[in-house]
Parts: sequence; structure tokens; C-alpha cells
Amino acid sequence: MDDLLGDFVAETRETLEALAGEIVAWEAAPEDRSRLDAIFRFVHTVKGSCGFLDLPRLEKLSHAAEDVLADVRADRRRPDSRLVSAVLAMLDRISELTDAIETGHVISDADDHLLIAALQPKTEVPETVAESDADIELSLAVEAALASSATPGDPAPATPAPPTAAATP
Repeated sequence: MDDLLGDFVAETRETLEALAGEIVAWEAAPEDRSRLDAIFRFVHTVKGSCGFLDLPRLEKLSHAAEDVLADVRADRRRPDSRLVSAVLAMLDRISELTDAIETGHVISDADDHLLIAALQPKTEVPETVAESDADIELSLAVEAALASSATPGDPAPATPAPPTAAATP
């Protein structure tokens, strides 16, 4: 791993560790602007670094989180529990992918679209059974995606991802 990539991994990991308390506090009080700003700055920095380091997958994921956090900061979205959970799931994935860069471990990208979709606002259609089912499906898919994300030391998923699925973090 070259020096710039190593620095990126170390700084991202250090910032995530430093933000851990902020993230927990934001989860408990999503209206807290200072904590929201700290999390926004983190994903903004990750996105910019990934563009420079040519890490398109990580750039795409951090960009999705940055967009939704920008909407919250501009009062275009309310940080409800669904949004907060989706942002936390995205931060977990950023952490996993950062570790994978260092270890060379491959994490499937098959569920990245689910993590991004979970950040999107619900449609403004009156609640129907179908919509409720779709919300439940999305929620279960995101939970399954997070549960199946292999990290070093975790048991391998029952169906391993193809080795080329996540060639670019």
C-alpha cells in the first residue's frame, strides 16, 4: 500500500474513532447541529480523498451520505430515526471498506445500492400495504446487508461473493 493510501486509512480510522461519541450522541439527539456538522465534515473529507485516491466505490457511498446530511443541514430533511439509522449503516460500511483497503479483504458491493436507497426519503404516497411491505423489505435488506458484510475475524457469509465484486473500494 502506498504512503498516501496508508495515510488515508489511518486518518479515516482515527477520525471514526474520535467521532464515535459524536455519532452515538447524534443518534440520541439528531437535532444536535454540532454533531451533525462533525459527521458531515467527515463524510465530505472521505469523499474528497476518495476522488483524489481513485476509490470510486467508497467515493460513491460517502457522497450519498454527504448529500443526505447536506439536506438535513439545509432543513430540507428531518433527521428521523430511519435516516439516522441509514447514515449510521453507511458510516459502518465506510469503516469496513477502509479496513478492507488495508487488509486486502474483499467486501461484496452487492448491497451498496440498498445502503444508498435507505438514505432516500420515503415517497410521499399515502401509506398502503404495498408501501409498508416495501419499507419492511428495504429495512430487512439493509440489515441483511450489514450482517453479511464480512470483516476480518467474522465468519464468512454462507454464499461467498465473487472475488471481482468489490475490486475497487
